[in-house]
Amino acid sequence: MKPLDLDDVEYLVTLEDLDKIVQGLEMRPGLDSLAICGSGDVPFALAEFGNVLAVDKDLYQIRYFQMRRDLLLAEKDFLPLAAVQSENYSHVQRYFSDPGRLDVIRRNASQIQVRRRDLFKLISLQIFHRIYLSNILGFSRNISDREKFNFANRLVDRMPFGGVICLAGRENFEGLNVKGLSLVDQRKLLVHTDCAFNFGYFFYRVAPKNL
Repeated sequence: MKPLDLDDVEYLVTLEDLDKIVQGLEMRPGLDSLAICGSGDVPFALAEFGNVLAVDKDLYQIRYFQMRRDLLLAEKDFLPLAAVQSENYSHVQRYFSDPGRLDVIRRNASQIQVRRRDLFKLISLQIFHRIYLSNILGFSRNISDREKFNFANRLVDRMPFGGVICLAGRENFEGLNVKGLSLVDQRKLLVHTDCAFNFGYFFYRVAPKNL
């Protein structure tokens, strides 16, 4: 396989707010997470607290994540210079510079599983305490309400009571009447200067299955 060309990688750094994601998901040690891979920043952030399964359809994002993980494990700078031009670079750099944080993530990094898969088609027997989804509903494809309903139900089936889902984007699960899923928080994302890409976070909590 030829070396990865960073020009082929769409997301070199996340465009989102890692603090809001981690806080809204109420992360704490011992929680296992499912996350969209993207640049790898969110899976790395969640790995501070437990095991992570990172999923992405894009081969270049998967290879980019693997490259960054290798750099992290080798105790090298895992934010490439090519990412410096991103307007969110300083936010990501600050987040991972928090004292002691990167040491914990480095110890857990080898336990991050990564799969090239369409999340809508992912079948997993794992139980996830936390799930992070970004632009999964309607950003790059038309998805019917029935597809959204079935997808949300599959997620709920893989989560225990009290599990939390972060849905980042312009769409949410409201109006689908998914049993066992309730909106508990909503936060606007103000990282971007381009208002066309401003969207928010919707946090849902899983209720007891017998309700």
